[in-house]
Amino acid sequence: MSEKKNNILIKLLAPLVAIALLGGLCIAGLFGGSGNALPAEEDTAIEYQMIGGQMHVNWQWIMLIDMFFAQMEGQLDILQQNPVYTVLNCLQVEIKVYDYDYDPETQTGGWKYDYTDYANGAEEILSYFKIPANTKDINVIVRTIGSKNSDEFQVSIEPYASIEDVLSNYYSFPEDILNDIISLSESNYLADAFGLDAWTGSGGIFEGAVGDFGELPEIGMQIPLYYQYQSPWGKIKFGDGNIASSGCSITCLAMVLSYLTDDTVTPDELAAWAGNRFHVPEVGQGWGIFPAAARQYDVNCVGLGESMNNVLTALKSEKPVIASMDTGTFTKKGHFIVLRGIDENGKILVNDPNDNGNKRHFYRSFEIGLIQREAKQFWCFD
Repeated sequence: MSEKKNNILIKLLAPLVAIALLGGLCIAGLFGGSGNALPAEEDTAIEYQMIGGQMHVNWQWIMLIDMFFAQMEGQLDILQQNPVYTVLNCLQVEIKVYDYDYDPETQTGGWKYDYTDYANGAEEILSYFKIPANTKDINVIVRTIGSKNSDEFQVSIEPYASIEDVLSNYYSFPEDILNDIISLSESNYLADAFGLDAWTGSGGIFEGAVGDFGELPEIGMQIPLYYQYQSPWGKIKFGDGNIASSGCSITCLAMVLSYLTDDTVTPDELAAWAGNRFHVPEVGQGWGIFPAAARQYDVNCVGLGESMNNVLTALKSEKPVIASMDTGTFTKKGHFIVLRGIDENGKILVNDPNDNGNKRHFYRSFEIGLIQREAKQFWCFD
């Protein structure tokens, strides 16, 4: 076992033992008395955080359920679990259906409410939206459900009010394990153990999405938020390392191209296309990757130079912008981010491929002057 994993395991066990000694929690529920079901590495926890964030679900619910479920199935870790399926078990989806009412006398018409459909939990959601049950890419879920919104359908999603509701509806854990999961969830235990924020994430693409998530930012263009470190692409070799360490360029391109083409374009797909053609050793990707990728996917790319006026014009025209950032707010040595719009206060909205629950850049907006000072170059796409 790695020293890092051992330290995390000790951190997880210590308070559980203390609670057990006080006559409360039975730790055998999590570790089966044999230590077989080990907590995951931090990168796995970050992936759970990302998946929960995309769907506005407390990521600790998902990870706790998968940890205990893995233990019950005799698995050594949670990597065989499907967190996408688990997060869907935490959701209730409401679909309002409208019918087009046409008056031949006036030759006018309009959409009128007809009825409401409901899809609760993974099985119903996957069936309703015709998504394969073994889907493990949360972005497929987000795009499929989000694309349902139209004049005919209005989709809203809401997490269950508590993890108790999720457990009672979809899982048959023994009572002692149920109590363990609820206790750990209420104490934000995994967030503390892994040093991560108990963040519910970006989400926000679903019109009429409800739930007590606090005040959300202006969404700007509905560009999907991809993280360069997330599975299944984070560990794929690219540049001087892998996509997680060196793939901000192709992750930004994947976001922009997915938005513009109405298709799912992923960083690993772009890594396979780009190879080493644009790689500058110990620097990163050359700027030529942006117009080349645009040509490959039949979209337009225009270099905006350093002009902030051109950037603002592009964003007001709903053209996404990729910015090459220098040392400062977003990076210590160089980074690419996506500018997705301007909020009501005239600040810039950002999709950062290296965002996480502690930075929360999606939830913030940035002064135009800050972007202008720290950026080296801009490109817009349409």
